Amino acid sequence: MLERFIKFVVPCPVTGCWFWIGAWDRYGYGKFSIKHHTVKAHRVSFQLFKGKIPNKYEIDHTVWDGSGGLLGMGNTELDAWVDAYLGIIRREGRCP
Repeated sequence: MLERFIKFVVPCPVTGCWFWIGAWDRYGYGKFSIKHHTVKAHRVSFQLFKGKIPNKYEIDHTVWDGSGGLLGMGNTELDAWVDAYLGIIRREGRCP
């Protein structure tokens, strides 16, 4: 799965950010298929490189480009779902 996933990632040589070049959902998040199930690419990235996502936790984009397409390990962190949504409000000035 790792080799297939990496085919859809392009690292930026300047910032080191990882950009998703695969399929996107209607909300602007990268999507990836695992055993005929579609999952968000940033969640797959986190699990491949950082580990399991506990129940009631979300992956928070600490760097936001407005598209959901940043996947780099320096761009995501594990937050309780409340903290993740508060981060969205702080960054975007709106409720998700």
